[in-house]
Amino acid sequence: MAQFGVTYLTAEHQWNNDELLSCIDGITMNNVESFIPRMLNRFYTDSLMYGNLTKHLNKNFKKKQFYQPLFPSMWFNQRELILPEGCNYAYTMLNDAHKLHAIEIYLQCFQQTLENNVLLELFCHFVDEPCFDQLRTTEQLGYIVKADTHRSRGVQSFRIIVQSA
Repeated sequence: MAQFGVTYLTAEHQWNNDELLSCIDGITMNNVESFIPRMLNRFYTDSLMYGNLTKHLNKNFKKKQFYQPLFPSMWFNQRELILPEGCNYAYTMLNDAHKLHAIEIYLQCFQQTLENNVLLELFCHFVDEPCFDQLRTTEQLGYIVKADTHRSRGVQSFRIIVQSA
């Protein structure tokens, strides 16, 4: 729950369930049936093939036209919002279906590079156990307590999640 909240706030294109449901009024079966071929004509995927593959197999796969390629101008770019330095935000999200409580402290660090990734992982390694001991064992703030990294769309962060059951 807390993890979705941060993704919802930092992703450029992200919608919650209420926003999606508000769009469903007036959609008919004919709308859906006419949408499917249009969607498949505009389908785009990035793929990485690795393992026990030969160049011949790769070329044969590329020849199979599952769909028409998109023009680059039609590609949907996923971007992460970069938070201004020193900013503080609080976002409350209610969930009537599940009576649990969660909080995520999200500290956006820097862009992903090999060196930054290693330094952040090392930092998490040092703080995870003391964080768990203090927040779960000593203060008993939640059943689930974790301190880890979060990487999304080239941006990485350090986060602490505390959640009841």
